[in-house]
Amino acid sequence: MGQFPISLPFTYPVRLFLEAKFKKSATGIDVVRTGIGILQDLNSNYQTIDLQGQDLLSQRYNYQYVIFSTSGFSNNAIKLAIAHKIQLIDLSGIEYDKLRRVISETAKSLNTFNYSLKDIRQFIRDHLFNLNYINRRFDREFDRDNLEKILYCYIEFIRTFGDLYLASTNSPFTISLKPSSSYHFKHFLDETKNTTFDVKIRWTDNNKYYWHIYSQDSREITFSFALPTLFYEYIFKQQTRDQQIINALDAKKQYFNNIVFYVRDREQFVNLKYRMPRSERRLTR
Repeated sequence: MGQFPISLPFTYPVRLFLEAKFKKSATGIDVVRTGIGILQDLNSNYQTIDLQGQDLLSQRYNYQYVIFSTSGFSNNAIKLAIAHKIQLIDLSGIEYDKLRRVISETAKSLNTFNYSLKDIRQFIRDHLFNLNYINRRFDREFDRDNLEKILYCYIEFIRTFGDLYLASTNSPFTISLKPSSSYHFKHFLDETKNTTFDVKIRWTDNNKYYWHIYSQDSREITFSFALPTLFYEYIFKQQTRDQQIINALDAKKQYFNNIVFYVRDREQFVNLKYRMPRSERRLTR
């Protein structure tokens, strides 16, 4: 669980529960049901009728739940998640091939040793977030040097993977944005001092699941994201290419015309506004 550093007016501070699934089959409806149950249990403790004094003034939180899956989600899981405002992040696209491979190879190496899951998680957190693990208490004594050798490639890959931004859209879906270069994007933000940018959104016939965002003014703003499954079915499950193009334009205008995400180490929100190019305007006439 984590808490967002910025709280917006008219809402409680956001606390986020995160669950990750790494398996071959699509994540199903049972996982979403578990998330719904957790949120319902938390929110049921928010009754204030019988509270007085400091108990009444104690901090309240807006709890959210997000599920990451390296194998996508079943249609029933997606529909149930939408109904209960649970966010689903799909990491099954080709852009995450190397990430999934590194995780799989690391897991196979770990299975040959008797390390507890708690110790492995704590060891990874200590290294990734530069925590002081010298005097850390683990479940049992074990060969830390050996564990570090096993996890070395995984930790180094995560460190060099770059940023991944979770962005809100005008739809029930949160999308994960991968910048072409985290360094150049942040350098561009520092230089321009702007937070709102006009962008184009495009896709290719070779990979209709994977869409790209380009800035109207600068090559430094280039992102990619996986199209949510329901959008893909709405846009591309048509008989003619002309109808696909019309549906894609409609999705851009209605659902991806305002994409917002938070850059933590710059402490600012970035707003990407879709502006239809002239070449696409002709298609709508």
